[in-house]
Amino acid sequence: MSANRISASKQFTAAFNISKDFSPIEKDFQNLLHLGAFMNDLDEMALRILTMDLLSSTGQNGTGWCKKKCGFGYQLAVIADLDKDSKVKGKENVWQTFVRRGRLFYDPAAGVVQSDPAAAATPAATAAATAAATAAATAAATAAATAAATAAATAAATAAGVVQPSVKIEWLKLETVEQKLSGNLSDKGRAMELSDLCIFDGHLLTVDDRTGFVYSLKSKAFGFKPNRNPAFFGSVSVNRDSLSQQPSPRGRRFSDNQPAALNPSMDNFTYMKPWVFLKDGPGTANISKGFKGEWMTVRDNKLYVGGLGKEWTTPNGEPVNNHPMFVKVITPGGVVEHVDWTKHYKALRSKAKIEFPGYMIHESGQWSDVHQKWFFMPRRASRNKYDETVDEHMGKNWLLSADAKFANIELREIGEIRGDGFRAFSAFQFLPNTGDDVIVALKSEERNGTGVASYLSVFRLSDNKVLLDDEKIASYKFEGLVVY
Repeated sequence: MSANRISASKQFTAAFNISKDFSPIEKDFQNLLHLGAFMNDLDEMALRILTMDLLSSTGQNGTGWCKKKCGFGYQLAVIADLDKDSKVKGKENVWQTFVRRGRLFYDPAAGVVQSDPAAAATPAATAAATAAATAAATAAATAAATAAATAAATAAATAAGVVQPSVKIEWLKLETVEQKLSGNLSDKGRAMELSDLCIFDGHLLTVDDRTGFVYSLKSKAFGFKPNRNPAFFGSVSVNRDSLSQQPSPRGRRFSDNQPAALNPSMDNFTYMKPWVFLKDGPGTANISKGFKGEWMTVRDNKLYVGGLGKEWTTPNGEPVNNHPMFVKVITPGGVVEHVDWTKHYKALRSKAKIEFPGYMIHESGQWSDVHQKWFFMPRRASRNKYDETVDEHMGKNWLLSADAKFANIELREIGEIRGDGFRAFSAFQFLPNTGDDVIVALKSEERNGTGVASYLSVFRLSDNKVLLDDEKIASYKFEGLVVY
């Protein structure tokens, strides 16, 4: 037995204190997970994740503060945009960012508050509430049945009272990602100002809004075995035009290959590789500037990378060009199409009764296969001319949705505007297995040009109910979010 396998087993035992906390059923999982540790060389976080996946799928969740049945468990990660502070002092051509990983637990029917005292006394009401909680917990075993099970649980529990969903988050410590980049991968001494996270074609991707590069993050904690063969990515050139045509590799999961020896430099989000370079605006041959990518999503097996969605202007609001109103559509093979979304972005802001020189700034956008709609949570907006100083506290609490052709657009408010308008949305994701009804949203707060804090919120699309209200993550500006 290898030393690292023994270590993994010890980490697992220490992390969960199995002998004290686990029931007899859970101890069966202990044996399976020990075997998994021996066979796959899993690290502590991977073991924690695997345990929660197995236990939450059966309602047997015996770890930490969540000793009762916890409906569904997810991994999540956020990545920071440190702006000028991303440059590592004292190191030549080295930039850094922060990643924070965690675990999100969602129980759609964690508790039922009785709306009618008489209802609480009836056996039927009690049975309905119990059935609702059980259905919601066991539904995680089959992803396809989850949406229906959640709806059934909610309906049954509502018959007895008012459903109170539960959302809890457990964070790990901050992790530092350092990258040594050649001069061609930085822009005027700046780089690694990362704006979003997205899973595409088996890879966890991020985009640098300073340089225009899309990177692939390699992480054992993410659930993919890092590939030790440099040829996996092809011959990566720092020539921007040729790099954009590099083939996209496909991720390999733990079970696909024999485990290789651990490489600390490639585990836990500490290994990044440039994949494609995105030219600004229409991407014509005369353009060398990188695209300021702000949001990423997947539709029809293509990656969409969007910009700010407003005209590029001077600090005083005078128009320069419409390059931030382009969207980059990328195939798994790395071929980039530059699509002018000016009409779409203008339609979104028109819904809010905003016309130029007014503006709407986007840092988050998602496509929903379930709803067949686009969703956007604008960071800032104003009906007045852009002013760099005033703009900082123009944060909004809006959610916009549009059909595929942007012909029918809806606008709603989510919760309240907090932080005097300095705090606003920077990313969001649909929570898997909820029928795209639950949204996890990342907010960041900037003051005087500096990111001072980030927060996580969770709300329900069907009724706008806020389930988790601005829980602070850290005193940094996190802009990218992934939930899986």
